[in-house]
Amino acid sequence: MWSNGKVKSNKYTNSKGLSWLEINSTISKIVRHFGQYELDLDKIPTTDDIIQELQKALKGPKDGEAKLVTKAKTIYDDLKEFINEQSIACQWAHATLQYWTTFTHHLESFGKRLVYT
Repeated sequence: MWSNGKVKSNKYTNSKGLSWLEINSTISKIVRHFGQYELDLDKIPTTDDIIQELQKALKGPKDGEAKLVTKAKTIYDDLKEFINEQSIACQWAHATLQYWTTFTHHLESFGKRLVYT
């Protein structure tokens, strides 16, 4: 049984033998990836762009593999993470997600104009 994009039955496996845990994990990975992709989007994506992003989402880093470059986490990263998690958890309407995305862009734009002395 499916509810809110999640498999509920413990005994469920698909035709490839994937358990419900693996399926839910893959769904969550895709949702997280495209949530971040939408926040960083600066143009209308083509079909090829979406296909490439889906491949990136499904591939992801392998277990035990560290990312080559790690940058310090900023307030913008925290805000994007908040938006991504809350938009899924609270099932935000498109307008609410758009509001927070615009807010993030305004905040980033304002931050670039600040002069630190």
